[in-house]
Amino acid sequence: MAKKLLCLLLAVVLLCLCGCGVDRLDKDDVLKFVGENREMILEDIAQNRFTDTMDMGFVERVEGSANGVIFYCGGYGLSVSSHDFGFYYSYEDKPLTVWIDAEVFETDALEPDGKGYSANLSGVYYTERIGDGLWYYEFHT
Repeated sequence: MAKKLLCLLLAVVLLCLCGCGVDRLDKDDVLKFVGENREMILEDIAQNRFTDTMDMGFVERVEGSANGVIFYCGGYGLSVSSHDFGFYYSYEDKPLTVWIDAEVFETDALEPDGKGYSANLSGVYYTERIGDGLWYYEFHT
């Protein structure tokens, strides 16, 4: 009996950690947010303040670097199988590889892929131009 209870408890914990049964963030959510709030986002970038964008409750974190500004919108999963989503502003309107801990850089690893670019780094990274220097990104490990 104790073994069954332990297995059940473990299953519940794993389901909670994986976000099963919860609406998951995806590309459409990010593109919709950027589309509906483009002017505000670009104004925040121009002013180098992100209060208005952050106050919308969709963006979890904003980080700047020499090449752009990252807007991390969230993700799900465990570190060995995670999915992260967001968008970034590229000062030169070029596709960039985004690392969430304040690193944005160009990479030769990016290859054309459908409407965007992808790279197989420590996981699969994909980026796609939205417009006005804004780019969607996702990273799956």
